[in-house]
Amino acid sequence: MKTTNFLLIVLLIFASGCSSKLAEYSIISSRTLGDSNTLVFTSESQAQRVSGSSSRVWFLFIPFGEAPRIQYAIDNALNNGQGDFIENAELSSSWWSILLFSYGSYSIDGTGRRVVRYQN
Repeated sequence: MKTTNFLLIVLLIFASGCSSKLAEYSIISSRTLGDSNTLVFTSESQAQRVSGSSSRVWFLFIPFGEAPRIQYAIDNALNNGQGDFIENAELSSSWWSILLFSYGSYSIDGTGRRVVRYQN
């Protein structure tokens, strides 16, 4: 029992993490939408909550996978919600580390909307 408690205390001492909100956007997209004067959007009832992330794991300071990027998080959210842009988006960053393992990510949450048609 004492050994288990000691190992748990050592693990907690070497564990750390942080999460922070980086930005809030009224509208954000990584896609070309066209002239804003000619767009027609989906109705509020067809809008849906979307989220996406881009992350990477490290072991012994060796990165596995591609570096997390904000654009990849946005693309992931748009693809998950089959949307063209995100309204009221909140971008955040988080990371944690426990002994030899580390994890870092960007994530974005918001309301996904689609462009229905272009007006001429």
